[in-house]
Amino acid sequence: MKIFLFGVFFSLSTVFAQGIVAVANITKIQGMATINNQAVQVGQEVASGTIIKLAKKGDSLDIKFQNGHKMRLVGATVKVLDLTPKSTVLELVSGSIYAWANKLSNNERFRIKTKWASFAVRGTKFYLEENKLESYLCVCDGMVHVEKSDSAIEVEKFFDLTISK
Repeated sequence: MKIFLFGVFFSLSTVFAQGIVAVANITKIQGMATINNQAVQVGQEVASGTIIKLAKKGDSLDIKFQNGHKMRLVGATVKVLDLTPKSTVLELVSGSIYAWANKLSNNERFRIKTKWASFAVRGTKFYLEENKLESYLCVCDGMVHVEKSDSAIEVEKFFDLTISK
């Protein structure tokens, strides 16, 4: 028993010492998904600089973040611009995201960018869809701060917003 506990402790201390604790991991895949053009596995880490692609419109992938945030990508292409324990910045190129973001502290950020706008979250549940013509946001709970090049607006729960040229 002592040898087993020592082995577990040694393994965990090695992981923490090397900084290999993932900020976000894939928890579920339905259909075909890739990260940087390689097939995705459940449990796989999501990191800054990666590109997640779902092959078909109905394919989906769930991500769980170490800080409790959750996200479902559906038929999406997403670039992970910045991903640390205190910062989540993604670019939704196409497809949709269902996001459940916990309340953030003042030094944390959770932002999703699209071709048309930038969506900042402080703790909310929302749906965001991006296509060639527009971005569509529907806020289920909380509030989303939306910035376009020349303006900004707060979108509250039960409201939606479509942004285009």
